[in-house]
Amino acid sequence: DLNPDIYLIYITPEPSDISKNSFSKLNYDKKIHLFWNKHENSIYNKMLKIFNMENNAIIDPINNQSTYLIKSFLSFIKTGFISYIEEREKILEKRNYGKPVIDHLKDFSQTLKKENLYQLDDIRDMFSKYVLEKSGVNLKNSTRNAHILLSTVNDKNRIHYHVDKLDDDRKNIFYYPDIENKKIIKLFDPKENFDIKIYYKNFDETEDGL
Repeated sequence: DLNPDIYLIYITPEPSDISKNSFSKLNYDKKIHLFWNKHENSIYNKMLKIFNMENNAIIDPINNQSTYLIKSFLSFIKTGFISYIEEREKILEKRNYGKPVIDHLKDFSQTLKKENLYQLDDIRDMFSKYVLEKSGVNLKNSTRNAHILLSTVNDKNRIHYHVDKLDDDRKNIFYYPDIENKKIIKLFDPKENFDIKIYYKNFDETEDGL
């Protein structure tokens, strides 16, 4: 066929208002929206059906190597595409500070006022004191600074960290009100800060807020 049908497949981690909105904006007739997980027709569920079909002798037995690969990929999807390195870091952080540093940072952000502007240096100092108070352990400056950076939605450098999803509320915490002045930050609210760029790791793309 010299004129094959070409379809656009848009894959997102799971159903969300943001992904649905982005999909609807794609100016292409032959398109389909698929999900990795948390949907009846997700890729995760389709792969599970393959194992069920094997167990019911509907298809030929899957060789051991393929079974291992599929199970590993299912685990990768189920954990939200967390790599072995990231999972190890989370375990170490939990051991050192009681729970992952990003969770401490999210809890710390709840103590701040949404309408206030904060000096970045003040946030760093306040967060270090917060973690020390909660865990009894001094937070490493490099770890602290990295987590504040990766949680600042309109900092391009966050794509080099483990920020794989656009709508990750756990990691979308701060933003720069003035992108030219990275010494001042403010709490990010996707419902109010709809004109703020959100940087994330997927193909180095950016999206506007909600």
